[in-house]
Amino acid sequence: MRLPGARVARSVAGGLRARLRARRARPEELPRRTLLPTGRVRVGIGPLNSAGQGWAWVRAAERELPGVGGYAWSLQTDGLRFPADYQVSTRLYWSGAWQREQEAFVAAHLTHVLAESFRPYLGTAHGRTIEADLPVLARMGVAVALVCHGSDIRSPAAHRAREPFSPFHGELGGLTAKLEHSTAVHHRIAESFHGPVFVSTPDLLDYAPHATWLPVVVDLAVWAEGPVPLARARPLVLHVPSNPLLKGSARIDEVLRGLADRGAITYRRAEGVAPEAMPELVRSADVLVDQVGMSLYGVQAAQAMAAGRVVLAQVGATIRSRLPWELPIVETDPVRLPETLDWVLTERDTARRVAAAGRSFVAELHDGRASAAVLAGFLGIGPTAV
Repeated sequence: MRLPGARVARSVAGGLRARLRARRARPEELPRRTLLPTGRVRVGIGPLNSAGQGWAWVRAAERELPGVGGYAWSLQTDGLRFPADYQVSTRLYWSGAWQREQEAFVAAHLTHVLAESFRPYLGTAHGRTIEADLPVLARMGVAVALVCHGSDIRSPAAHRAREPFSPFHGELGGLTAKLEHSTAVHHRIAESFHGPVFVSTPDLLDYAPHATWLPVVVDLAVWAEGPVPLARARPLVLHVPSNPLLKGSARIDEVLRGLADRGAITYRRAEGVAPEAMPELVRSADVLVDQVGMSLYGVQAAQAMAAGRVVLAQVGATIRSRLPWELPIVETDPVRLPETLDWVLTERDTARRVAAAGRSFVAELHDGRASAAVLAGFLGIGPTAV
């Protein structure tokens, strides 16, 4: 008779064998690094390249700071693929062959590392977080900064206490508890870390008060302006959530589908859109509803502003007060969303003026110059343009 414990043991053993096979990846299977960073200062960022920002930040540093070369790499996943200098599969990321090659590459070619979301930069040879890589990178003489993108540092409990419409008032299918655990680990690492910590959106300063805001970057050539918004009798309203649970998508769907059913708008909900298709999708809309409940603005809102769309989001007075210029996003929340949309549809000229201010706001704060200036201190180089 086979006991349940035996089946568990066989399952564990099978998983261990699979992991060992992954670690024995042959050197010829490793992806070739075709482009190498050049310059006196060579900064790498990885392993996530979240929303393509790793790529955008190092390209901005190359453009704006003398003697800087950048290297953005990421794990290949089943999700969206953004431009990167190098990509590696999750299987190889776990392999000893790749980890040895990665350490040799970093030692030979990088002077600085921007480690994203507390993930290991050198693979999992030393541990499951960047904390285990830090002494190894220090022995190489590589300077390290941490980069946080949002859910990696935003404690659900702290967000819930601060925001009345926080999605973390619910369990979110276990996501709230999972993020509470991971952010506690990440806060411990950040508090004991002696280098710079950067956050990609200004709301995250509430959760990492000793961090520095590193503004997201938008390519204005790619995100060209679309037609004048709200010229159609029945405007097209778009919602493209990266995570529907966090963006308040259930409430947004309810309100926008109700308006669409009454013939007031055309509603388009999209997910999993390839990055190269996003600019045209956003330009085709009159209004983008970004999120309600999170109190922030990030990459998608900045891109939509660059494209001259009317952007609706819950940002809040605290975040707006941190910005050097007035933020051209129409404020809303889950309760006021119907009222806000009625205002947009009624006061179209005023809403168009808000949209028209979006591109100049992005050009001033999100074209890469401000981001390079923030990175200049970490890289030990003065900016050539700000």
